[in-house]
Amino acid sequence: MSEVLIRRFIKDDQDEVAKIFRQGFESYNHLGNDSATLGNWFAIYKLKEGGEMSNIYDSFHISANEDETDRNFWVATLNNEVVGCVGAIPSEEHKDDGIELIRMSVKSGIRGHGIGSKLISHLLNWTLSKGKRKVLLSTKSDMESAIRLYLKNEFHITHVSIYDVTLPDDPDLPLIIDKRISVTHFMKLLL
Repeated sequence: MSEVLIRRFIKDDQDEVAKIFRQGFESYNHLGNDSATLGNWFAIYKLKEGGEMSNIYDSFHISANEDETDRNFWVATLNNEVVGCVGAIPSEEHKDDGIELIRMSVKSGIRGHGIGSKLISHLLNWTLSKGKRKVLLSTKSDMESAIRLYLKNEFHITHVSIYDVTLPDDPDLPLIIDKRISVTHFMKLLL
């Protein structure tokens, strides 16, 4: 495999990142349950106009100098093709010393080659450059490959939550019967 490069998101990446983000949730469709449907609903909702993933450039303040912003978004490229993404936002729970890792996804078909770990490493280094010491994230509890990736990268499970999901009434979104979701929460302390 050629060298994977990590760089900051640019506007031209929007369509490819949207595909990879959506694909990440679709890869769990084999579960065939409402949890899989809820994941697809989440992806659709975040990609709809006004959702943070519909305009990554503005949502993550990419126009700001990287040293001056408290949020960021990166892509992994392989042979100049976008193959993965990850975002960082300030942690609501740990405002003074935490960053939240969000919207992590790697293109299906090339997972398992260290691309996710490279994205995480880049985010961790950026977090340290911001003087932050905690990286937090959450993922659906049935996303086993994502959980393995985070554990491999020395994140620790802090707790598991069960949420009753309230969905907006939107005919464009799939119908979900069971609106309860199990979410696994992680944290990594940086030295």
